[in-house]
Amino acid sequence: MAGHLAAHGHLVVAVADVRGTVEDQRGLPVAELAALTSSDGTIDRSRLPARVTAHGPGRAWLHVDADVLVLAASASAVDEEAVPAVRARLVVEGGNLSCTAPARRLLREAGHTVLPDVVVNVGGAAATGCVLTGLAPSDLPLPQLSEWLRDWVSSRVARNCELVQELSASGSADPVAQLLGSLAAPAGASAPGVPAER
Repeated sequence: MAGHLAAHGHLVVAVADVRGTVEDQRGLPVAELAALTSSDGTIDRSRLPARVTAHGPGRAWLHVDADVLVLAASASAVDEEAVPAVRARLVVEGGNLSCTAPARRLLREAGHTVLPDVVVNVGGAAATGCVLTGLAPSDLPLPQLSEWLRDWVSSRVARNCELVQELSASGSADPVAQLLGSLAAPAGASAPGVPAER
């Protein structure tokens, strides 16, 4: 995940594993950290560059000054008790159910935007659905089909992320429910506050 973000021009300032959090507000050397990471996902702290700070076990990742918190984590990584510590204004659930339902609500009420797993973490299910329903072109060779599915899914995820952020900014109490309501609306219509597909 960190490598993908860094490759697309994002400054990654912290990552966490089972042993704790490593941080550098100037930007982590992501490729170097990847080389120090074992097959179980643990970073070798003994070989960290001097500029990188290692925090021990716990939720130090909550306290990191960052614009975006990506939860590529287990279920309930952010619960109600953790909400006051979250500094990032945008919380992205890259893992399944990374926030508890009450935590999502409290984060929204505190002014954070939450992009939940049902919006951002749907790649495999969406690609499978495209194939099973016949939406994906069946006459494409496998490499082109894979590219078509990647493009189709990424464009939908990007658009739905934009809509959730717009709905959150407009004060929606439950932007995902509002977005899903718009998807169930008759063709050409949209749920209140959700722009029709452009």
